[in-house]
Amino acid sequence: MRALTELLAVFTTGILAFLGGIALLVGVLALWLCGLVCGLMLLVAVVSGVEFALTGNHHYGVIALGYLVYAAVPFAMIVVLTYYHGKFTDAQESRQSPL
Repeated sequence: MRALTELLAVFTTGILAFLGGIALLVGVLALWLCGLVCGLMLLVAVVSGVEFALTGNHHYGVIALGYLVYAAVPFAMIVVLTYYHGKFTDAQESRQSPL
């Protein structure tokens, strides 16, 4: 009976590790997509800012400011996700240290 419970524990741990790896990959993909969106929004903001500087049209200035705000949201998400990832990995390391 003890061998069966140990086999079940190993099997469950393997499944949880596999699902954790998938969750890690999804998180990395989410960070990559946030960075891509942030970069594209910044590119649009720069182009609109240059058009505003060249033409003096108020509309282009408003678009540039709007896209700068849009770019700040995914950037803030990257900062928050990176912060909590650091807290999670530090907590795991402190549990595993023999001290």
